[in-house]
Amino acid sequence: MIRPYQHVALTVSDLDRSVQFYQDIFGFKPVQSMEVSGEEVSRALGLDGVNLRLKILMQGEYVLELFEYHSPEGSQKAPRPCDVGCMHIAFEVDDLQQAYRELSAQGVHFNTPPNRNPEGIGWTWWCYLRDPDGVPIELVQINP
Repeated sequence: MIRPYQHVALTVSDLDRSVQFYQDIFGFKPVQSMEVSGEEVSRALGLDGVNLRLKILMQGEYVLELFEYHSPEGSQKAPRPCDVGCMHIAFEVDDLQQAYRELSAQGVHFNTPPNRNPEGIGWTWWCYLRDPDGVPIELVQINP
């Protein structure tokens, strides 16, 4: 009944900055942008007075929607992994050690260097970084 991944959506504080980040760091390309407001979307989202800008980005088959709300005003506090409802995006890379070196050289801050999982636990290597708003992003390497 459930099909494979359709898209991931994130609310960001600065749409242009976040588009630049996901474009420069992960190779996403903007494919569509729009402004959305009105009673219909407000009802659908369960919020009053929705007015937002959004951009749809793609990298291959992967779709990332970025939303910047003009209203209502949201919290500017970055989510923590322990906060209820906090989610993260995981991207698979071929060589995590190389990705870690290259992204660190570009100024990307990681929580820790890559960590190795015990044998037989899904992926071999993993680590976390954060986007410009503090949203956690995991990088994983499946093979040794």
